[in-house]
Amino acid sequence: MDLLPANAIATLIIKNAVVGHDEYVLELKRFDVPDNFARPSFKLPPKGNVTLSCALDDCIGHGSSGVVFGTKSLDLQAPADGAGHGHALLPLVLKMGRKERCANLVHEAWFYEEMGVAIPRGYGLFFVKIPDREIRSGFRPWQGEYIGDYNPKPNTTPDDDDEAMAELVWRRNMLFVLVLERLEGGCLY
Repeated sequence: MDLLPANAIATLIIKNAVVGHDEYVLELKRFDVPDNFARPSFKLPPKGNVTLSCALDDCIGHGSSGVVFGTKSLDLQAPADGAGHGHALLPLVLKMGRKERCANLVHEAWFYEEMGVAIPRGYGLFFVKIPDREIRSGFRPWQGEYIGDYNPKPNTTPDDDDEAMAELVWRRNMLFVLVLERLEGGCLY
């Protein structure tokens, strides 16, 4: 059985991301890496229109750019004639960007696209705007982080001359999630 193409997922739905608000569901859309970044030399099939729905599992790691969660209750919804049918889905993790670290995940997603089929396999970068009330009510990846008007750490690299990338640096209400293969376990069919 072939693996799901890396660009097949267009929508990511995450359940249980806000502590105390289990009914709150996040719906994220695929973020396309800016055109001025180098493009991969290999060819992917046309972009798919698959929706991946999952719930967050335990936190399995964290760093300055994001928090990594395992996933559970994975479900793929694919159009009858599109990509996603008859494909294997590897166990996945979600790297959820910290506030003001959106540009870091954009760079990381570019590396996964540039490498092509690499370990771990990348399934795309997704984003959604988070209203302030959800931030203050216990959004799991951002708990304990600074919420205010001052940016305590810069989030730029020397090559961030693109206006869209510069805009991401200061966005406190945007969540970026990188969907990656989990590097343990077997395929889910």
